[in-house]
Amino acid sequence: MISNKSSACSSVAVTTSNDQQIRKKKNTLKSNDNILKNTNKKKQRITKILSDETSLSKHQTSQDIQTSINSIDIEQKQQNSSTDNLIILLTQGLQSNDSNLLDVSKFIQ
Repeated sequence: MISNKSSACSSVAVTTSNDQQIRKKKNTLKSNDNILKNTNKKKQRITKILSDETSLSKHQTSQDIQTSINSIDIEQKQQNSSTDNLIILLTQGLQSNDSNLLDVSKFIQ
């Protein structure tokens, strides 16, 4: 079989048992290279989409972690603030000899 690859449609010469040549037109099939290129392009697109989704999930996780850290910081500041207030009240009680201020059990909840 002899093929002529010149355009989208090419002719093929087929030799029969009588050595006569019959010309047929056929559509050119995609070569293996073209199929591989298309497959690789699809894989790249899928990989890009997956990596974008992964980036988004990492970004969301990062935001969640930051939110958790911020809430912990707020709790610590509130605890420090109440501790500071207790220290101030005890100091004032010591300076003024006020037994009501020195009774710590009233302030601890």
